[in-house]
Amino acid sequence: KLTSLSNTNSLINVLSKHTTLKSENDNKSIIYFDIIKFKKYNVLFGDEFGNEIICKLANLIKEFKNDDEQLFALGAGKFVLLINEYIDYENLKEGRCKNLYDFLTKPFTISLNEIKLDVAIGIFNIDYNMYPTLTPQIIIKNASIAANKAKDYEGRKICIYDNGIYQIIKRDEIIAQDIENGIKNNEFVVYFQPQFDLKKNVVTGFESLLRWN
Repeated sequence: KLTSLSNTNSLINVLSKHTTLKSENDNKSIIYFDIIKFKKYNVLFGDEFGNEIICKLANLIKEFKNDDEQLFALGAGKFVLLINEYIDYENLKEGRCKNLYDFLTKPFTISLNEIKLDVAIGIFNIDYNMYPTLTPQIIIKNASIAANKAKDYEGRKICIYDNGIYQIIKRDEIIAQDIENGIKNNEFVVYFQPQFDLKKNVVTGFESLLRWN
């Protein structure tokens, strides 16, 4: 193993035990880390360099990990930290995750190259009262959705998942799919509208309008 960490299958197994018990008093959260544009490091410097970055990030997160918490490597510059017995979710974001973000985004050197990672952090609170149909796959997906949303933020890229975020992303996916289908079905038509100089009574240009029929 590259990082000696447990993988996605191990995370699913751990979450499966938790979702089976569904204890209302067992408060857990997962923190999802995603190196933004990780592939560019592989393209620019090669896979071995990218592997060194993954190992570096894993070691940095380990420094912040408590003994009763578990860290998993999902591949492609993505990690999940499973937090046990966490109740103050807002403090998790504003306190611990902010400190983690600042720590992980400090410049470091690999093979004489200074690297400053851009990391997105997504938080999902495993709450069976709010989300009664949770599965391990949904838990991981929701944390990933929060991390993807965090990529749009200025400054610290940290986001807690909620249903509002899901609805926005779902809407965007539907619109994107409708546009793709519209292009395939020739539903878009371009109209050119002339622009006139009324004083000289001449056409000075055109503006294009794209209409979706």
